[in-house]
Amino acid sequence: MENQNNKVLAIVAASQYKTNHILHLLLSLLTGGLWIFVWIVVSNQNGSKRNGLLRQAEGKSKTTMFDKFIYVVLAAPVVLISALFINGTI
Repeated sequence: MENQNNKVLAIVAASQYKTNHILHLLLSLLTGGLWIFVWIVVSNQNGSKRNGLLRQAEGKSKTTMFDKFIYVVLAAPVVLISALFINGTI
């Protein structure tokens, strides 16, 4: 019974981590696509938090390797674009 209650509480807690995709789409259009990087990070964070809560309720590991890997993959283009912008290339 207690395990079932933990799962219900985890589902309720996880429901607060939702990404407003319409808002991020509009911001991406307004910024010429630059907001897409933010959208991906926010969406991944919300999904990681939501899935972490659900995994924790089932007694499994809280984070996955993908959660850490995605930040490295997303950081590379942001750093590159920032460096090109500062250098005056863009």
